[in-house]
Amino acid sequence: MFHPASNPKAGHFIGPQMSMYRVVVLIFCCQFWVTAQEEGSTDEEVTVSNTTATSTTIFSTTTRGIPTPPPLRCMTGPGNQCYFAGTNEACDPCELNPCSPEQYCTPNLSACQPECRCRKRTQHLENGTCVSICQPNPCNGHTCREYENSILGYRCSCDQNWAGENCERWRNFCLDKELKNCPEGPRDCKMTGPGQYDCSCTAGYFHNETENTCEKIGQLLEITLKFPSTYYNELYNNFSTPFFINASQEINETMNDIFGSLMVGLEYGRFEEGSLVANLNASLKVPKSGFPEDNVISLERYVIDCRSREWRENGSRLCFGTLGDAFIPYNGVNSTDLRCSGIFCPARTRCIPMYNQSEATICICEDGYRGISTTTDQYGNVIQICDDINECLTGQFCEPGTVCRNTEGSFTLAIGRPHRSRRTIRNTPRDPHPAHLGPNPQTIWVVGIFVGFLKYEMDFQPQQFQDQDGSNLSINRKYTYEM
Repeated sequence: MFHPASNPKAGHFIGPQMSMYRVVVLIFCCQFWVTAQEEGSTDEEVTVSNTTATSTTIFSTTTRGIPTPPPLRCMTGPGNQCYFAGTNEACDPCELNPCSPEQYCTPNLSACQPECRCRKRTQHLENGTCVSICQPNPCNGHTCREYENSILGYRCSCDQNWAGENCERWRNFCLDKELKNCPEGPRDCKMTGPGQYDCSCTAGYFHNETENTCEKIGQLLEITLKFPSTYYNELYNNFSTPFFINASQEINETMNDIFGSLMVGLEYGRFEEGSLVANLNASLKVPKSGFPEDNVISLERYVIDCRSREWRENGSRLCFGTLGDAFIPYNGVNSTDLRCSGIFCPARTRCIPMYNQSEATICICEDGYRGISTTTDQYGNVIQICDDINECLTGQFCEPGTVCRNTEGSFTLAIGRPHRSRRTIRNTPRDPHPAHLGPNPQTIWVVGIFVGFLKYEMDFQPQQFQDQDGSNLSINRKYTYEM
């Protein structure tokens, strides 16, 4: 109902007219605003994402002075969730999606901020742009390719001399079965650079350059030769002087005359006074007889015979040439059998030379084991297959009142049975072999709780005995007496 003002005319005419005027103006203004939007006025709506360390701001502006709503901040709220500031309305930091098409947005809920990540796992962000994981090249200059199925996301193709996930190390050619320019046989290989390696024969072997093989050095002779007719000069110890060159040439030729094809090499120690004393190390093969002593005999016989008139009349060279006659002082030759050097025998075995063959060795069973068969390794070395000897089955070591217990490679003897006591025990054990303990075995006092055996270790001399299968065995073991 309309209530006119105090003026009847005003109340009757002015009131309704003003109300209608207001409605027209309001409609006109709304229509004008809508028309302006449709006709493409300069007003425009801009959506902006303003991110800080703890929130995202979402708001709208216009350029013609129309009031702007207050900023809508995406803030961290209860339960590590994102809410518009001052409200209970949840917000999504990725709603405005600031990421490029090759990226995807993932919300950082702890800070309520958007994070852009590359859609391909083979790419990574660099200055806001997705680039290949192969940039910069992680393959140390070699070819890099994106590879989805790899943990790294890429795969390196290394040049032939390099290896590793990132081509970071030299390729180890020493692991190849066939190596160019390397001798066949037991050898050592060492990498010296990319695609470069050196080979040498394993210790105990020498390089046969003619056959390009590593052959066994069977023997080392440490030789001392005295030349009474040649005076000592310190220049003999200078390898670049004519003194050493001439002396070494004469000695080398003579040693080759003595040993022939058995000669492997010579090493010179220091020349000494009295008159001239030469110290040599001769590496030799073992003669076909398999006895290194034969080489020692050949050397000694040559030194003795070359001083005789008969030798010289036969037209042979004059001993050691210009150095003249030589003789070997007492203990002037020390022979070492090297056939087992560099030979690795399996557990339970040890290496010994086979004296009926020049270069052969055999890995025989250790004491306490017996060979039940043989086999050969890749280099032709014979190896025995060993089994433990059960010394207790022979009855050779058991005395009345003792108990034998077999162990791996040995055995123990127990005097009496295991006992348990809470009182002081005075016990003088009866030794089945008194010679091992001496004339006065020690009295043993044990106080308190005692469980098990008292033990004595004895040295046992070699003894022959017969096993159950009738074979003769010999053992040389340290065994244990227990009480």
